[in-house]
Amino acid sequence: MFVALASFSEGRRAQVVGAIVEAAEARGARALDVVNDPDANRSVVTLAAAGQELLDALVEAARAARTAIDLNVHRGTHPRAGATDLVLVSPVEPADLAAAVALAHRLGEEIFRRLGIPVYFCEAAARRPERRDPAAPGRGQFEGLLSHVADPGREPDVGPARLHPTAGVTTVGARALRVTLRVRLATGERALGRAVARGVRQATTGLATVELAPNPGEDTLGLVLEVEDPTRLLDAFAATQREAKAHGVGVRGSEFVGLVPLFALASVAAQVLGLRSFTDGQVLERRIWGEKP
Repeated sequence: MFVALASFSEGRRAQVVGAIVEAAEARGARALDVVNDPDANRSVVTLAAAGQELLDALVEAARAARTAIDLNVHRGTHPRAGATDLVLVSPVEPADLAAAVALAHRLGEEIFRRLGIPVYFCEAAARRPERRDPAAPGRGQFEGLLSHVADPGREPDVGPARLHPTAGVTTVGARALRVTLRVRLATGERALGRAVARGVRQATTGLATVELAPNPGEDTLGLVLEVEDPTRLLDAFAATQREAKAHGVGVRGSEFVGLVPLFALASVAAQVLGLRSFTDGQVLERRIWGEKP
């Protein structure tokens, strides 16, 4: 089983986003989450399915996006290079990352073969080290790539050195599942928040990103932690508590942004309770689902 986080360059027309989701679900994928951002004019859809089903679902979702989205008229703060801008494939089980990489490569080939949209590869699926960062292949956005896609080193990994005239390019990657945690800092002072964020970055391993954001309607700041290794979730939260205390800032709890895998929650429980011999086989749901201990 795999999960895909797919970013589409439409966050204002509900009917377009609905059509994209319906196209994916018609091919057997489950839409687990849909987040629309009207200001960015972007939607992020979380899909889950077995390998071939997920591949077909993502191609059909990209087809629906190609039909409805024209980047020549797209407006928003979303730094986009494609109608289907970014797709990240993750294995539900961490040990299956190599299979996720293979699936991402097949997906990229099929997006070009079936839809004529050139593809870049990123993260663990990158074929060039300088393209591991998902933002790197599409730098310059749609307009910038129109004139620079044929420059040495800028050509796509799959397809010719040109953009689809309306759908641009798509970046496809593979990576292990991540967890995003928003910690509420009891201050509205951005200088204090930035100081806490710097301390967390320097003191914590296993973090992909640390960002500061206001909490709408509150005199607080949110420290958004993207935890690259979900088993280090508790470490990241504890580091934030320490750094906040060192700067005289309280912590008013936290919340997950998006979905969180069961093994991450089980890891937190094991650490909090000091369990000595805990395994995933002791998780009730895993036994009900028929997984071996």
